[in-house]
Amino acid sequence: MKYNCLIVLLFSIALLHAGEPYFTWYRVMTDSATPETAWAMTSYDKVVLSKTLNLPIPAASVQEAAFEYEISVSPFDTQRKAHISSLEHPWGDILIKVNGRIVFCEPAGPHIQIGTHVIKIPVDCLKDGENLFQMHWATIKREEAGKRRYGQVYVACDVNEKTRNIKSPKARLAAAPETLRFRLLVR
Repeated sequence: MKYNCLIVLLFSIALLHAGEPYFTWYRVMTDSATPETAWAMTSYDKVVLSKTLNLPIPAASVQEAAFEYEISVSPFDTQRKAHISSLEHPWGDILIKVNGRIVFCEPAGPHIQIGTHVIKIPVDCLKDGENLFQMHWATIKREEAGKRRYGQVYVACDVNEKTRNIKSPKARLAAAPETLRFRLLVR
């Protein structure tokens, strides 16, 4: 009896959504997306992580878009000298720009934990061809200086033959900026 109810429920849901268009998310990236990763780091508002992604379809045909990135290590608070995994820690805001336009600026806590993060972005910020994605800390306002702080945020990046033996994240990105693990999801 339980299974019959479940089948009827699933069939009903399928019928409700039968008339809606079905879109598949496509990942747009220029790197190899290999499982072997290292990291890049942003530690204050002047250190910007950037990546250019080439949109392979006309921007006007994109129905939805999202920014996907991977955090590889818990953020590091230099004042406490510790990696912090608490969502409520008093970090500043994390800032994401697409083609120079701010598409996201919120308290960083939930968005800098270890793992893959997906943030919806407005499709009208995309353009045909190359699109510049940037991620860094928003400048902390003077009145919040004692209450909020920057930390070291570690974003995963691919390791390729050119960068395999480079230990410094800064030198690795200088040698191969295409290796940063930022992705654009479109459908």
